[in-house]
Amino acid sequence: MKKIIIRAELQNLAKREILEMVPADTIARIKETDSKPEFRVFVVGHEGVANAQELSFGSKVVKAYHYVKNMIFKLGEKLQFSTPCFHNHGETNDHTGREKIGEVVGKAIKQVGDKLSALAVTYIYPQFRKLDLDVASIESEVEYTPKGVSSGDVIDIHNITGIALGSSKVNTPAFPGATCLGTLQAFSKDAQFNRKNTEEKMDKAEILEAIKEAGLKITDIFTPEEIVASEPAKKAKQTEFEHAKRVEKSLGEEREKVITLTKEKEEAQGKIKTLNEQVSRTQVGTLFTKSNETRKFNDKQKAFIERRLPGFKSEKSGDELQLEFERYLDAELKEFGEIAKAMGVKVDEAAADDKDKDKGTGNDDGKDGAGKDLSSGPEANDFIPKE
Repeated sequence: MKKIIIRAELQNLAKREILEMVPADTIARIKETDSKPEFRVFVVGHEGVANAQELSFGSKVVKAYHYVKNMIFKLGEKLQFSTPCFHNHGETNDHTGREKIGEVVGKAIKQVGDKLSALAVTYIYPQFRKLDLDVASIESEVEYTPKGVSSGDVIDIHNITGIALGSSKVNTPAFPGATCLGTLQAFSKDAQFNRKNTEEKMDKAEILEAIKEAGLKITDIFTPEEIVASEPAKKAKQTEFEHAKRVEKSLGEEREKVITLTKEKEEAQGKIKTLNEQVSRTQVGTLFTKSNETRKFNDKQKAFIERRLPGFKSEKSGDELQLEFERYLDAELKEFGEIAKAMGVKVDEAAADDKDKDKGTGNDDGKDGAGKDLSSGPEANDFIPKE
């Protein structure tokens, strides 16, 4: 593998062809700092023989390298964007101490005349545009099969480290049949104006730049109907519709989840309530006994409340259950008094009857002197509602 320098010359190429080789975003990046960038296109290799300088052990030896078509494609492949350009080539391929005057911003493989050629588009920095630059020296590392002392067939190209630009008045091209391709000052107003007097059409990048420079909006160029009918607008509308359907579907699924969870929650709360009421119901007897000791209900009050105790329900426990039960008893006593009053029986009289009972008016078997049953059953107690 040897390091070599290959020289090529510059000629004319259509401006449109030059712009097609340079990515639009690269042009936009350059124009941020250079409103009128200059591009120069060089043939850097073509089918045939190149009389290149071989750099070996500190010396330069001119050898004839034969390039077949596949190697031209290989050369174009190895040429990278941003490869540095220098003014004239150095003693070696080293970049140390050499001034960078531009960079590679585009490339292409084209048939130029009867030869397949590799092209390099270079952007020349503004301060170096007055230099006489019509020769390009490609500095690369190639692998070849020797054919005699001073020639060989190139079989591989490993890399291209730089391009040295110079004048053909001083440097002789390595490729004797190399063609030169052109210089373009992109997007200058004069160049755009001159298009009106030529058959050359503006490409996409130039059109976009012209629209940008003129400050035009899309509505200045197309009607609302044309915009709505455009494929991007149709696609955006379809995408929006599909998104709305997906959102609606998701919301529907979420609503179903909420309904299901709410139902499950209500069922769980109902079960908890039932269990709490069952637990509270088991404590009612104890609570009533405790309250009776404190309140000292008479027999009619006690009978009235005991018969209605199954109707007491509560989810509370502990002190809260006790407090709620006391409130229940207050309400029951109040209703007892209202029923007694409606029946024409005074509550005090009912209490007096109990006092008489305490004095032994009745018999030990729970009956009065006439044999009437004084038990708490509804048949014998007018204060207990009949079922």
